[in-house]
Amino acid sequence: MDLVTIECSQPGDDYSLFVSATNLDVHLAGPGERGGTGAILCGFDRFARDDDGRYRVGFSVGGGVSGPGYNHHPCVECAELINGRAISGTHKNLFAALSKQEA
Repeated sequence: MDLVTIECSQPGDDYSLFVSATNLDVHLAGPGERGGTGAILCGFDRFARDDDGRYRVGFSVGGGVSGPGYNHHPCVECAELINGRAISGTHKNLFAALSKQEA
């Protein structure tokens, strides 16, 4: 079961096709039970809504922004649950680097 990166904005930060905040969290998810992308490994809910019914965070499955000025923060809890599975996605190297630091 391969994993995929999920780039998430922080609650309340802008996140759209053309505008993104600079601090972004990166989680991992496995496949869904009926195809597609399943839940995030650590239990973070990328579909959570605020009291007004708006999504709390924006997210990109497998993709996301890159380049100077963007700070990506890999989820340590997700990293602890990799169990040797392959990772795909724009920010997969964040988790390889995290694993090397802990070794």
